[in-house]
Amino acid sequence: MRGIGVDLSGCDLSGLDLRDIVLREADLTGADLSRADLNGAVLDNAIMRDVSLQRANLVRADLKGADLYGADLTSAGLTEADLSDADMSWANLNDVVAINANFNGANLTLADLRYSAFSLTDLNRTVLKYADLTGADFSNASMNSTIFGGAIWDDTLCPDSTNSNANNNTCADNLRR
Repeated sequence: MRGIGVDLSGCDLSGLDLRDIVLREADLTGADLSRADLNGAVLDNAIMRDVSLQRANLVRADLKGADLYGADLTSAGLTEADLSDADMSWANLNDVVAINANFNGANLTLADLRYSAFSLTDLNRTVLKYADLTGADFSNASMNSTIFGGAIWDDTLCPDSTNSNANNNTCADNLRR
């Protein structure tokens, strides 16, 4: 299915099989995509403000440049997903699995990343200002030129596999894997 620039704002698409769907530049503001299967979906530059993606399968999905401000991605599967240059400020990524994903240049200001797995993920140039990184796993992640001002580091696994609690509650000096 293709829907470039379509307006699906506020739609209930929860639990649907949307594998490999193409919704470039679509407006999904406030839509419910919880538990939806979006494996391989193309959602680049989509407007997804305040969208619900709880427990959604976004494995290998393309969300480059998407506007996910305030989105709820609790327990979503983001392994190998591309979220480069996406705006995910104020988003909830609690308990997300994003192994080997691409967040290069993404804005995660004030995002909730508690207890999420980001191992082997590209977080270069990512903005994590005031983000809650409690219990998150960044082992072997790439975090060059990442901005952390005000981030909460509590029991966070750093890229070099040390624990933030053993590093004065930060990973800022332990970004080399």
